[in-house]
Amino acid sequence: MSTVLQAASELLERLAQAGYKGFIVGGFVRDRLMKRPTGDLDIASSATPQEILELFDRVHPTGLGHGTVTVMVGDLPIEHTTFRTEGTYSDHRRPDSVQFVTEIEDDLARRDFTVNAIAWNPLADSYIDPFGGRQDVHQGRLRAVGAPRDRLQEDALRILRAVRFATTHDFELDMELRHALAATAHKLKEIAVERIEDELDKILSRSSHPSRGFRLMHELNLLEVILPEFIPMIGQRQNRHHAHDVWDHTLQVLDACPAEPTDFRWAALFHDLGKPLTAEPHPNQQGDFRFFGHEKVSLQISGDIGKRLKFSKARQRRVDQMIAHHMVHPTNDWGDSAIRRLLRKLPGEDLDDYLTFKRADVTGKGTDDVNTLLEQVNRIEERLRREQALGHALQRRDLAIDSHDLMTLASRPGGPWLGALQDALLEAVVEDPSFNQRERLESMARTWLANHFTS
Repeated sequence: MSTVLQAASELLERLAQAGYKGFIVGGFVRDRLMKRPTGDLDIASSATPQEILELFDRVHPTGLGHGTVTVMVGDLPIEHTTFRTEGTYSDHRRPDSVQFVTEIEDDLARRDFTVNAIAWNPLADSYIDPFGGRQDVHQGRLRAVGAPRDRLQEDALRILRAVRFATTHDFELDMELRHALAATAHKLKEIAVERIEDELDKILSRSSHPSRGFRLMHELNLLEVILPEFIPMIGQRQNRHHAHDVWDHTLQVLDACPAEPTDFRWAALFHDLGKPLTAEPHPNQQGDFRFFGHEKVSLQISGDIGKRLKFSKARQRRVDQMIAHHMVHPTNDWGDSAIRRLLRKLPGEDLDDYLTFKRADVTGKGTDDVNTLLEQVNRIEERLRREQALGHALQRRDLAIDSHDLMTLASRPGGPWLGALQDALLEAVVEDPSFNQRERLESMARTWLANHFTS
């Protein structure tokens, strides 16, 4: 028995001794039945928050308005909620009111899907399952509790939760639920974008094949509501270097990216958004299309979506770095200075991100030469790592002369000229690392200053 389950059992035993009915509910029960790793554990009982406060020594009132408190069992926090029914959802997110009840069946009736509406008493190893959730778990089926449209209209985020469970737990959507999802898709417009981003993050991070979720979103008309920029990719043909259209290629790259951090998978979704807007028939290859500058358009769209979904600055930067450089294809005939210029553009973890994303993008081509292309990426990585290990100057801070010295040399205060001069010196050093000596840099700086300033 796990530590958290042991703690929950102790809490339930204490409740039973005091005359209350208590159960483990929610995702822990579902995942345990599926023999999947279990996450957070929630308990529901007939005890009110006030009664819990009187029964246990260490209780945190985390959500008294909805009957929720956190009970500390040793060092472990266990969330406890009183059996309840709920009123209407005027904001399509939270119930306007809750009413405490004494029977678990009434509490389970308010939940979203049958697989989440199962109560388990580990003391007796018995289940309360009024809606057939265990059978649905074993049959791999996702059904709503009660009328699907009612459940979805109560909290429209359940629309995306259904897609998430289908993606992460490999559930097939019940046909009645599927119809209700498509019919209520427009309700997603009423959901706060932060909640949508969070749910999309879970789809991206908790499945080895997140593409299934995005295919479902397309089938159910959800993409048109939350990510309409994706629609033009569907059916956009490419060229002989790709086995898939832009949409299917995007989903192949998505699955090939690591799950953590999810920035990789967001980059996969966004990296070719500009292709439909830049597509033009190839003049010499019938049936092929080319997409000049599509990565720049993809960057613009990425910024628009990121702003709408309220991405953090760190996420937006990392995603955009991968998009900006995914069309940089080093070849074996690149000289050392070209390799150093690429390293200059990819400082720190950006180099690792570039290589990881490059491999995913190549894998997503789906052509017969994928293995050959991946070997080329490996060879390029060897050159990049080898050059990186030499420690040559790649950033302004690596120059053998600093900004203070340059201002003294110029007898000028800092300004835009200083960055321009540093970049000119750095370009010379990247071309030939032997130039990174103070005397040589001073000489080049004097020449640059003479050419840019008149006395």
